[in-house]
Amino acid sequence: MKLRRSAIAAAAATVLTLTACGASDELDDDSGDSSSESDDADTGSDDDTGSDDDTGSGDDTGVSSAGLTEDTFAQELTAAQIEAGSVTMDVTITSGGQVITAEGEVLTGADVEDSGVDMTMQVPGVGDLQMILVDGDFYMNLGQLSQNKFVVIDLDDASNPLAESFGGLQEQFDVAATTEALEDAIVGFEEVGPETVEGVEAEQYDVTVNTEDMLDTLGAAGGGPAAAQLPETITYSFWTDEDNLPVKMTAEAGGLFELEFIYSDWGGPVEITPPPANRISKKDPFSAAG
Repeated sequence: MKLRRSAIAAAAATVLTLTACGASDELDDDSGDSSSESDDADTGSDDDTGSDDDTGSGDDTGVSSAGLTEDTFAQELTAAQIEAGSVTMDVTITSGGQVITAEGEVLTGADVEDSGVDMTMQVPGVGDLQMILVDGDFYMNLGQLSQNKFVVIDLDDASNPLAESFGGLQEQFDVAATTEALEDAIVGFEEVGPETVEGVEAEQYDVTVNTEDMLDTLGAAGGGPAAAQLPETITYSFWTDEDNLPVKMTAEAGGLFELEFIYSDWGGPVEITPPPANRISKKDPFSAAG
C-alpha cells in the first residue's frame, strides 16, 4: 500500500505541477502594475526588447503576436493566457517504460480565485484518478481506494504524504509564482522557427531552465524526493500561436521522464466546481493498510 500511495502522489504531483508551470506562467497579482508593465513592453517602452515595431504588438490586449525574446517570453505568454481565461489540456508523461495520460480543463486566471484545474489521469497499476483544485481546495478521487469518492486533501497538513507532495500547489495557481520560477530560472533561449502543430500555424521556442532555481522558487510542490534526481537543466519546447497562446509543450528530463502537453480551445466555456457533499469521503483511503 505504501508503494501505491507513493505512486499516486508522485503521478498526481507531476501532472499538476507541470500543469501549473505549463498553463500559467505569471503576472503579478498585486496588480495592475505588472499588467501595465507588460503593456509598456509591448508598446515599445522596454528598450531591451524592441518589441514596438518588430512584433506588431500595438493591439489593446497587451500581447505581441511574434518575436518573443528571453526577456519577454514568460510575461507575454502569461498575459495571453490570462486574457484567454481557460484551456483544455491533454497530457502524456512517459517514465520508466510506463505512460501516464491526463486530460481536463484549466482556468488560467491571475489569482487563486480565478484559477482551477479539473483533470482525470490514467495511471498504470492504479487506474483512473480525478483531481480538482478550486477556490484553494484540493480534491482527489482515487477510484476503488476511495470508493469512487473524493478525498479532501489539506495542503497545509505536513503529516499527510499526499499533502506533502502537493504543498505549495495553491500558490502556484496564483500565476505570479510560476512566472517568477520560469523567469528567474531561464539559462538558455532559442527561437527555432515556424511549424504547423495540431493544425495551427505556430512558432517554436526552446527554453532551457536551471532546475534547482525553478524548483526553489516553486517551493514544496515542485520539489520532493524526485527533484534530487533531475538534471541540472531542462529544456522545454513551446509552440505558440499568433496570440502567444501555447499549442504544444514538450520536455525531457535526463531520461527520467518525457512529457507532452497539447493545448486546445483557449477561452472556451469552463466551469470548475467542488464535488457535491455526497461524493466526498470522510475516510482515509490508506488507513486500512496503516
